[in-house]
Amino acid sequence: MEESNSLGNFSLKNLMSFLDNKVIVIREYVRYYEVDKMQVVHHSNYFRYYELVRCFYFTTNILPYSILENEYKIYSPLLESSSKYIKKLEFEDIFFISCFIDKIELNKIYFRYFIIKEIDKEALFDLFDFIKNNKKKLLEMLWYYNYLKSNYKKVVLQNLIAEGITIHTFVDKDFKLLNLKNIYIPKKNDFLYNLLKNLEI
Repeated sequence: MEESNSLGNFSLKNLMSFLDNKVIVIREYVRYYEVDKMQVVHHSNYFRYYELVRCFYFTTNILPYSILENEYKIYSPLLESSSKYIKKLEFEDIFFISCFIDKIELNKIYFRYFIIKEIDKEALFDLFDFIKNNKKKLLEMLWYYNYLKSNYKKVVLQNLIAEGITIHTFVDKDFKLLNLKNIYIPKKNDFLYNLLKNLEI
């Protein structure tokens, strides 16, 4: 996919300081080839969007996947993925993709994603503050759209397009499972588990 822009008029520095880097948000637009015969984004492209922001998340907060794979021989295959489609995206729509770590285990990482139509920055940041401050309640639900629908600002709900989750594990080049607490990253002077755990919301 093409290189993504940072969030509107924000400086990259200000964006990266948001929630201590725990939530990454990038701004995207719908390409012509991403829509189907109904002139809406085909469902398979949402997983491309999720991958796009997840790679940016790793590059920003840990290390690029290319370094993990080429230098450390650490790979992160997908175990499970799901997406809930709430509203449509059409050609040339501008939207935000967000990514954060929902949960960390010894050899698993759970990423959660929101796709949101372009809205004002205050409403967008309020959404993530709400997630951060209400995580315990939200985690008790398989999907928390209904909770947001009944409890959150109308402006956000009007622009919520999709939400998704992907679950990944970590393996070596022989596909042997790795324990994150045993993976030391010299460039970060810490173990991978600690680096990721500190990013968990």
